[in-house]
Amino acid sequence: STRNGSLHIMANEPLLLSMNSLALFSQSKNAITAVAPKGVYIRGVGDAPNYVLDVCKSEGEYVAKNSAAIRIEGSAVLSGGNIAVKSERMSAIHCSDKILLDSINLIVEKAAVDAIVADSGIVVAGGNIAVTEARDAFKSKRGNMVVLGGNVSVEGSREKGDGVQVRNFYLYGGNVDIKTSGAAARGVNSKGALYLMDGMLNIATSGEAIFSPKKADYTSASCLKSGTHTYIRNACVVLENSAVGGKGINCDGMMQIDGGILSINNRGNDIQHPLESEAHSSAKGVKCDSSMLVKGGVIDIRVFGKGERCEGLEAKGRMIIGGNAAINVFAYDDAINAGDDLMIEGGRI
Repeated sequence: STRNGSLHIMANEPLLLSMNSLALFSQSKNAITAVAPKGVYIRGVGDAPNYVLDVCKSEGEYVAKNSAAIRIEGSAVLSGGNIAVKSERMSAIHCSDKILLDSINLIVEKAAVDAIVADSGIVVAGGNIAVTEARDAFKSKRGNMVVLGGNVSVEGSREKGDGVQVRNFYLYGGNVDIKTSGAAARGVNSKGALYLMDGMLNIATSGEAIFSPKKADYTSASCLKSGTHTYIRNACVVLENSAVGGKGINCDGMMQIDGGILSINNRGNDIQHPLESEAHSSAKGVKCDSSMLVKGGVIDIRVFGKGERCEGLEAKGRMIIGGNAAINVFAYDDAINAGDDLMIEGGRI
């Protein structure tokens, strides 16, 4: 236990760091820095909680972008025990490679910027991981996030803050619960694809839209945002949006639904700029900028906003509905909208 200390370890071999009733408070530097190119293993021992905090930023101090309460050079595994991390300088945990979270109770109470950052990817295999206040809760610009099991809980209120911001997002199991209330915030922001294969995903977004004079357009919140394509198979996806001009799913590429449950309640309204006629953001259940294929699953979409663009299920390209898909849509404007062909080959609408 220390009110002003830090731990710096460099190892040429794999490193195991065990915490047993630790209370490590650092003033103006990383609380823990572990450099081990062959891997860092961190665990809590027993049932006692362990606290790792960098508690303040000195006036005028330069803080590097990779600074963190726990800074790891190399791949990392956090498994076992109870660990609480807080950072008032930069990130809570920053790993230069991949990070695996398994069978651990990990709480990030607060991060000045991002909570858990891993440059090459994040895997959650089990345990309970909670983030209560950060800009981005899970972040990997070059890597993917894969959830295989466990419980993930995120609450955030920062402007343009994301519950998850990664290259691709894969859900194969477990329970993920995300709530964001910041302006133009997103639950899951995948620069590439979203694969929702199994497990439970529950996202609620709220907050204002942001107008950019440079782009002469709005940026609004989305529960799910994908840059390329979205695929839903057996997952249970529940999305609640009350943000102005927000989307349940905002997909820049193709979208396919083969099964599972997709429930979307959108209570947001359209927003139109008073001077810029082309500047607007519409509250939609699903917005797909390419083609959409729906072959199965139970889809329930309710869009309550009263505006000419408040739509339920929209594809800018072709939409094909078939198989055993069961679709129920309530919307003020178009319930189902296809920019190109709309082909209904089966299912129940």
